[in-house]
Amino acid sequence: MAVAANKTAKQANLIRLLNLVLRGWANYHSHVVAKKAFDRVDHEVWSTLWRWAVRRHPKKGARWVKIKYFKTKGFRDWVFAATENKEDGTTREVILLKESDTPMIGISTSKRTPILTIRNGRRTSNPDGVRRC
Repeated sequence: MAVAANKTAKQANLIRLLNLVLRGWANYHSHVVAKKAFDRVDHEVWSTLWRWAVRRHPKKGARWVKIKYFKTKGFRDWVFAATENKEDGTTREVILLKESDTPMIGISTSKRTPILTIRNGRRTSNPDGVRRC
């Protein structure tokens, strides 16, 4: 994984690198119902990032590591996020994507018609799964 090759990378750079890989993988698999797979990937990424963070600070406790690397965003706790300062003096927050947040296209097994298609926040075709003639 990209984390093993970037043990000394800054948190914001690591997030950018992982977001590229995770977004590509999620988009590739979004046409199948892969909720369990997405949840498993999220868990594996979280475990790997926790080990990465603890490895960087071996003399610090778990609470300190959590406060430093994992933030609370809305209703979600344990969001891997970093705040970086830009050259113009502004700050920007970089947040790791979650695979389970990827919208999926489900297929009705009886009629093979799309029952849910959400792209860019818009519902597109056949939201109730009923075939229309």
